[in-house]
Order: sequence, then C-alpha cells, then structure tokens
Amino acid sequence: MIHNRKNEGMVGTGAGEDVGDSGNTFVHVGTNALAVPRSGMEVRHSVEGGMASDWQLVSKVMTHVVERMRVDIKETPLLLSEPSFNTSAQRERATQMLFEEFEAPALFLAKSAVLTSFAHGRSTSVVFESGASHSAAVPVHDGYVLSKAIVKHQLAGDELTRIFEHVMRTELNNTLRPIYTFSKKSLPNGDVSIQEKQLAGITSSFSQYHVSQLVQDVKESTTRVLDTELDVDTYVVPLGTEPTPPALSYTFPDNTTVTPNLWRHRLPEIMFNPEACIPKSYAGYSQLSQLPSVHAMVTKSINACDTDLKKDLYQNVIFSGGNTLFPGFVERAMSELSSAVGAQLKLKNQSLPTAND
Repeated sequence: MIHNRKNEGMVGTGAGEDVGDSGNTFVHVGTNALAVPRSGMEVRHSVEGGMASDWQLVSKVMTHVVERMRVDIKETPLLLSEPSFNTSAQRERATQMLFEEFEAPALFLAKSAVLTSFAHGRSTSVVFESGASHSAAVPVHDGYVLSKAIVKHQLAGDELTRIFEHVMRTELNNTLRPIYTFSKKSLPNGDVSIQEKQLAGITSSFSQYHVSQLVQDVKESTTRVLDTELDVDTYVVPLGTEPTPPALSYTFPDNTTVTPNLWRHRLPEIMFNPEACIPKSYAGYSQLSQLPSVHAMVTKSINACDTDLKKDLYQNVIFSGGNTLFPGFVERAMSELSSAVGAQLKLKNQSLPTAND
C-alpha cells in the first residue's frame, strides 16, 4: 500500500513505515501511516489486477523492503514471483529496475503458480489462485505454466468486499464509521458515549481505505461457504446438508452491530454462482454476473490442455490465495468439480491444510 501526502511539512516515521521525499510529496510504504489521519493523505496502490500499475511506487516499495530486511541487495541474488499471466513488457521493466536502479547481481522471476505447485510437492498440477484483485486457473506441467490455457477474471477478494459494502449500505442499513472518525468514552452507568471527531482535509481514498478494512473484517469474521448450492430466493439450505445457519452478529468499533443472515453464505457463494448471488443493484452486476464460477474456470483451463495431460491435472488440483480461505471453500469447489466431470475421472485435492481445517 502506498500513501501519498501532499504537504510541505515532514511526516514523522515509525516502525514498519518508510518515508521518501518526491518533490513536495512524501511517500509512506506500509500501513502504520494510516493509523493517524493526516490532511491531504492519499492512499494509492502500486499494483492493480496483479500487474504493476505505477513503477515509481513499485520502486518505493522495493526500497522499503530492502531497508527493512537489512540486506545488501548489491550482493544478494533475487528470486521474485510474478503473475502467471505477466507480460513481457512488465517483466522487462521489472528486470530493468532491479538491475539498473538497485544493482542486483542476479535475478530469477518465477511464475506464482509454479512456486505454489512446487511448494505442494508437485511439478504438474492445476492451480486455482484467488487473492485480492484477480482469480485465475493456471495449469502447470513439468514446472512450466501452460499460458494458453490460463483462465482468469477480476472477481476476487476486493470485489467481494465492495459488494459486501454495497449490501451493508443498501440492505443492512449500516453507517460503516471507521474508528478514526470518533472517540469513545465510558459512562458511569456502563454505557459508552460516542463523540464524532471534527477532521479536516481527509481525502476520499483515505476514508474508503478504512471503510474497506472494516467491511473486510466483517467478511472474514462471519462468512463461510455451504457444502452445496444456496437457495438465494428462499434462504433454505438443500436437504441432506447442514440446517439453515443461525444468526451471527458482528459488533463494530462504534458499538453498532450487523447481522449478515443470508449474506453470511451468499457473499462467498458469489464465487460459485455469480449471476444468482450478486445483487442486481450493484454497479458491476451486468459484467460480473457473466463471469465463470470457480469450478467452471478449472474445468475450462484443463480442457484447454492436451488430452494426455488432463488426468494428471485433475488428480493434482491446488487452491491458493487469501480468497480461498473461506471455511468450506475448497471442499465445495472439489464437490462442484466432481459433479462437473462425472465419475469417469478421479479428482484429488493437493492443497495444504489451513488454519480453517
């Protein structure tokens, strides 16, 4: 995360925070700078959709990493991961920056899906990656990505957070007040008094960052994936699975609460049935609702490979990325894959256990 503050005064630094002067703009790398609201502070991303979007900011991030690791990069060979769908232009720009600006002695850029596959002890697999900005099904054979068979789209963690924010504001009627906007005071009777802070110069990007963090915490704390498809219209879980889930509430820092109810399961269900689960009132519905589901992406990717590879790929399915950490996500994905390919093919999930298992 990159934070730009257009101010001629010097900004104080702290642990995990890096400040660089770029004209009259001070660039902070890390999240510590976001703990205190400052007039004119903008929040920017150096990477969008898995690809570098601002190389000047990427350079600031790399400088921050090198300084915090306390290594002499001029004497340290580098191994960096890159998106499996990275372009030659992006790769050349990264190589140029690391050799010319940082004077690295050696560099190896490895595809993220290949590293994931090797980390699971497999040289051949199909890796479903879903993080903040994108989801992708990537086949790997003998340590090489089969680029022509990659299936990807932008429906991932950040998009789910934006959808959840939309739902909270329009359906759940929550105000979503970030913690920096108010102070709390305990009263003698045990209640808590909320007092709004009068803050000037707070940018929309700074405010949106904190709102997104708040919504993301609700998402990670309350949601889970059902074993089978959720009946969105009647909110009834199909027979043979767990009963209709009980209500689960989340308490915000301002002591207000939200009870997701249907959205506790409908939100992650978007990854498996986007057309039925994305609210039609959401701005991106028309585009996002046409995107393929998790299991459709995996089967489409495998079917684009040579016939003699399909058996090995189906027997080595790997899930990675923060957006696959919803409780029940992997089990549901494997169940949907089994239904899609039928009994003629044997499926095997090779993903490592997570804290949810």
